[in-house]
Amino acid sequence: MLTDDLAVGTEDWTPEFFAALYAMTVAPPIGSHLGVGAWGFDGETTMPDAVQALELMSAQLDEMVWLSWIHAVSASRPLTESLVSRVVPASVRAAALDVVLARLGVVVLDDGAEREIRYTAAAIAAYVGWQAGIPIEFEQEWSALWLNRERLLAKEGRLDDLGRVDPEMVAATTSPESFRRYLGVIARKDLGELVFLSFCLDAVGRSYLLHNLLFEVLGAFGRPTGPDDGVQILEHFAAGQEFEVRLTLARALVDHADTTDWAGTAWALADALLRDCVPSELPNLQLRVEAWVGEVLKDHGLPDAFLARVGESPRDWEDAADLEHRFALAAERSNALRLKSRFETAIEELNRMRRLVEASPESRLKQDQIFLICRNIAIIRRDAHDHEGSLVELLALLPGVAEHKRTDLYSSLAVSYVSLGRSELAREAAESALEWSSSGSQRGTALALVAQCRSMSGDTTGAREALRSIQREHLANITTLLRVCVTLLNLDMRESSIGPSWEGSIWGLLDEVLDDEGSSGDTYVRELLLLVRTTRRELQGAMSAHEGWLELDRLSRNIYGVPSPEALIGLALEAWRREDMGLLRRHLDQVSAALVGRFKEAANVSLTATTTSVLQNLLDLLVDSVLERGASTELGRVLAELSRDLLGRTATGKPVEFALPWDDVLSTSHGGWTIVEWLESGQEILCLVTTLRTGAHPETVAIHMPPLFDTLGAELLPRLRYWKPNDPNEPFAIPAWDGAEMWVRWLASEFRIERLVIVEHERYVEVPWQVLFGPHCPVTCVPSVSLLLASSSKIEFGRIGAVAVSRYGDQPAVSAELDNAASAIAELASASRTHVLRGAEADRVACLDLLSQADMAVFLCHGVFDAGSRSMAWLVADNGVLPPAGRFGGGPGAQGHRITAVECDQLASTARVVLSAACSSGVAQYAGVGEQIGLFGALRRHGTTSLIAPRWDVPAGEILPILVDIADRILGGEDPVLATQLACRSAADRLPRWIAWALFHQGTAMEDA
Repeated sequence: MLTDDLAVGTEDWTPEFFAALYAMTVAPPIGSHLGVGAWGFDGETTMPDAVQALELMSAQLDEMVWLSWIHAVSASRPLTESLVSRVVPASVRAAALDVVLARLGVVVLDDGAEREIRYTAAAIAAYVGWQAGIPIEFEQEWSALWLNRERLLAKEGRLDDLGRVDPEMVAATTSPESFRRYLGVIARKDLGELVFLSFCLDAVGRSYLLHNLLFEVLGAFGRPTGPDDGVQILEHFAAGQEFEVRLTLARALVDHADTTDWAGTAWALADALLRDCVPSELPNLQLRVEAWVGEVLKDHGLPDAFLARVGESPRDWEDAADLEHRFALAAERSNALRLKSRFETAIEELNRMRRLVEASPESRLKQDQIFLICRNIAIIRRDAHDHEGSLVELLALLPGVAEHKRTDLYSSLAVSYVSLGRSELAREAAESALEWSSSGSQRGTALALVAQCRSMSGDTTGAREALRSIQREHLANITTLLRVCVTLLNLDMRESSIGPSWEGSIWGLLDEVLDDEGSSGDTYVRELLLLVRTTRRELQGAMSAHEGWLELDRLSRNIYGVPSPEALIGLALEAWRREDMGLLRRHLDQVSAALVGRFKEAANVSLTATTTSVLQNLLDLLVDSVLERGASTELGRVLAELSRDLLGRTATGKPVEFALPWDDVLSTSHGGWTIVEWLESGQEILCLVTTLRTGAHPETVAIHMPPLFDTLGAELLPRLRYWKPNDPNEPFAIPAWDGAEMWVRWLASEFRIERLVIVEHERYVEVPWQVLFGPHCPVTCVPSVSLLLASSSKIEFGRIGAVAVSRYGDQPAVSAELDNAASAIAELASASRTHVLRGAEADRVACLDLLSQADMAVFLCHGVFDAGSRSMAWLVADNGVLPPAGRFGGGPGAQGHRITAVECDQLASTARVVLSAACSSGVAQYAGVGEQIGLFGALRRHGTTSLIAPRWDVPAGEILPILVDIADRILGGEDPVLATQLACRSAADRLPRWIAWALFHQGTAMEDA
């Protein structure tokens, strides 16, 4: 029964209470009774009277909602907390919301009411509108009330006031126009008051409004054209103002300047700001001003002009300043060093500051500073293209990160995963960043990152949805604009548009930013913006792309000291169109060295591989253009080489591996080899067969691949992986195999192949080439022709190492077979030059030491796929314990038992020849621009020229004797490639083909063998 006094007991009127009452007026449960005061009704009530009574009761409920929500606010409780717990629009009917907003509107528009009451009523109305998706009619008044209250709180230093509300709600329920109108009113009264609004404007992502307003005010004097103009305008407007006001105006003057002397203007303003400071305050104020100048000069790519003034290391007097100001200047010093590509020195400066911060008293500021130091170090590593090092730094921050820093951290993680090509992990991190984002520019940046990651993973619908949620004002953030443009480029390439009008406005904004050199952030950001725009223009066939490539190349040389690999391909495209083959070659020959300059810090090619995706798109464009015109097979070979193993071969640091296979280069290589490789365009894939003869020009023929090879590997691999010795028939008993053997016989005969090099292609990596070609000739698989150019001299095997490790729970026969094979290897050489690790003593440290010290290393153990390195791993002992049984090697907890490509990459040197009996340890995978991922991909960087290992699972008892035979032949002086073929062919006389030919040779031959 509803009472007449609706103001009694509002604290008990919860959202659940209202939801229940409204539900009862619509469909009362059986046995329940509703009563209402029948004012004006006498005697029996008719149906119309009953309906009127129910309407009256609903109206009373609507009034109760209004009273409940207005009384929900408590002076002792945060306003946001009250709104979230008590104001639930979904619990009431739509008519009640109209009543609530109307009642609140009366209070808000009442100029005679207390300002705090009006603010509270406006905040409740804004929250209701935000949650219910209803625009409020007094949005302008709400904007003014919120801004005025935030200004006063900032002025009084009461930033922890309980009446503050969620900035995201404010951004969603107000307009930039209303904010601009309020700012104009304040500026006319007292320009200095605007300073106190900077914090709240930044919270809602509208700090640009303050900058724009100051531009308008300062515009009365025109844009400063140099140091003298800037100082004159500052002294006119800032005379008698507090330091904060003067600094804000100085910031606006620099942003507003029309000058090329950015350093002179910034430093002149800095000197003017500090001229009349109280000496006791000077250290703090000087560091603040210098940190600001550092930001300005960073944005304009002028690190030398900053470091020349503040030095590369702290000055003695800086110790007198507060830690927070020393921290700010150290961050800018580090940024300047980063811009000079002095990455390690930049990190040292941050670590120096970290030690000081860690020694300071505990505080939230301290936690934030340590977080920023570690995150900046990760960003520096990413700029240095040490993507895996950056990822390690960021992941270390994840446990226990403060809530208000989670968006920043997840955003950085997403960017690192994007750089590494891990689209699903990037998407997860981006979605987390969006979940924890607050409002304004932060939310816009998170939305742009989500859109980019969704497009990478193929979710074009989700990417378009995220893009449409980005507001125009979000694009004032240069990082947001960059990510939006990258996503639009990805969508264009997938032929998925978000709408020509929307896209056109974005690309137009990008042009504005790039045309204004001072507005595009630091030089790294400008480089990325320019790369995106020029790539788009190239894909569109625009003539302006050429100028873009030239500018990008100049910018890359300034940043990294080397040309831009993407620009080189773009310029090569232009040279090809002009039929200037000399210029084409000069551009293409520089690509490898340019990549070395870019990725010299990268330790793990498998992680860095997919950072070259734009390069791959440009190469595809060049290949399509070349094939369309019908270019020479020489150029076809060169483009095939550029389309694979770019990072793998440049990471070795050997100049010979930078060379491209032009005719004059290949003619100097060791003759007697035939090279089979593939060149793929968007329309077709060609097989290039090249015959090398010592001292003669190579002869290359292009042939079309039989379609049966497209699916041959996918059909065979599952059969080979799980085939058992007692299975009937053999895994090769499929129709396509006969056709493949026929084609191989024809190829071997037609080209008189004596020794064969298969340059693997991602499409055919699962094809068992050793089984097909092995009976006809020695064969080796390599990721690029560069390895053939770097053929090694004959090896003197001074030290032989062998590792024999079974798994816990293995059958005794398996353990015995591994141990006997190790003994057999030891017997092939004298005891003085053989070192064998057995069982529990063969832990990771000992095995890696053996691998780095031996000339030949033999791994007689099990293999397992390691998801972290995306490659097969050797299973060894750990802390005196054998590796666990099971196909997955005990899962993540067994990481100490694994030797992966990552551990191999950390060695200074590795054995020249490595033999492995571990199941599937010869498997190679490919990513990015044809980058080989696997054990050989890591070993080759540190000295290994031959890896002989199975590419599928085979019985130990059968494969071990073949491996020992190969070792015997190599130690007897046989070339590893020929030794592998002879041993396998001998085994084929007594064993099924899938066992006899399971061992593949990867790498090069020895010239003098």
